Amino acid sequence: MKQRTYIVALMVITVCLLAGCGKKGALIPPEALVPAAVGDLQLVQRGDVFRISWTSPSREESGRPLKGGVRFRIYRRELLLPGQDCTACPDVWKMLGEIDSTVAGGVERNGSRFTYSDRELLPEKTYQYRIQAVDPSGGLSRAVLLPPRQRMTPPFPPVLQAAPGSAGVHLEFVAATLPERETGVGYLLFRQQGAAGAMRQLTANPVTAVTYDDHDVRLGETYRYTARTMATIAGQSVESADSNEAVITITLPE
Repeated sequence: MKQRTYIVALMVITVCLLAGCGKKGALIPPEALVPAAVGDLQLVQRGDVFRISWTSPSREESGRPLKGGVRFRIYRRELLLPGQDCTACPDVWKMLGEIDSTVAGGVERNGSRFTYSDRELLPEKTYQYRIQAVDPSGGLSRAVLLPPRQRMTPPFPPVLQAAPGSAGVHLEFVAATLPERETGVGYLLFRQQGAAGAMRQLTANPVTAVTYDDHDVRLGETYRYTARTMATIAGQSVESADSNEAVITITLPE
């Protein structure tokens, strides 16, 4: 009787082992163990440069936190004439670089936000970009693509003038005439406070007037200003290169 009971118990244990008895988490497919795709991929033309920015993923595709840093592979293709273009053809995509998120060489970094500047562009050519994240084991995220974008001839930057105002700094934008197909949107204004400060955008929206008064200043402080022209060209928003730097120190009136 004891032998029979032992055999039955052994059979139950064997069945449980084969059937996976006990509590286990849901099986995660291999394709979910790669990094999630990069987020909020954007492109801005500034002067002759395309600036591509994105947010680094913090989790795997499965939702689990990422372990270790990731790298980013940035690809670009030049669009061809209709009938000759092939998005899926692997040889049309050129890898511009592989960026290590822990070192961030070759890109600008602001927290988890990265910006890559592509300067090797030809006027009036149309380009498309894609980015993939790669984990330390070589796992590739889904590719994220930007819509095709034509490299336009940018507007001229304004000439920026700064002078003491009644209650701060009075700024004036002297703009070049825009070509016919360009529509002026305004000016992006930036300010640096002190010698060690960083240039930061002063207004959330473009300044649409030809003057601007900065009242948020302190006595004895030195401020540096630059500006960019924003224009719409063939339906695309394009920024100029940076203007001259206007420097002013706030002093008591004589």
